[in-house]
Amino acid sequence: MPLRIRPYVTMPDLGAPDAPASPPPVPPIPRVAAPPSAPPVPGVASPSPSRSPSPKPSAPVQGPTLRFGDSGADVEKLQRLLADQGLYRGRINGQFDSRVERAVSTFQFENGIDDEEWGVYGPVTRRALEG
Repeated sequence: MPLRIRPYVTMPDLGAPDAPASPPPVPPIPRVAAPPSAPPVPGVASPSPSRSPSPKPSAPVQGPTLRFGDSGADVEKLQRLLADQGLYRGRINGQFDSRVERAVSTFQFENGIDDEEWGVYGPVTRRALEG
């Protein structure tokens, strides 16, 4: 005989008092006027409003332009960044080969970067990937 499962049904509690149809209205919060400012005292500097320090603009991302045939630590870093984006699945070996070139081109296409040659990791592509 197959197992039959009954649906879970919630029944109202008939012994509970009737709940109001809607919550009671919330009274409005009264507005308070700002206190008047004190007149300036001669010889005493008035406090200036405090300002939070503005964030410093981030330093531009710099590095060499990388292209097919290049190798080294910068290419290895590029391979790791592209792998983190899911665009590069090759070995992290520091060699800018056709797989890296294709991954850079795909990144440029997906991010609307057409200011640089396809597959070349220049300043615009670097800023988009690292910044």
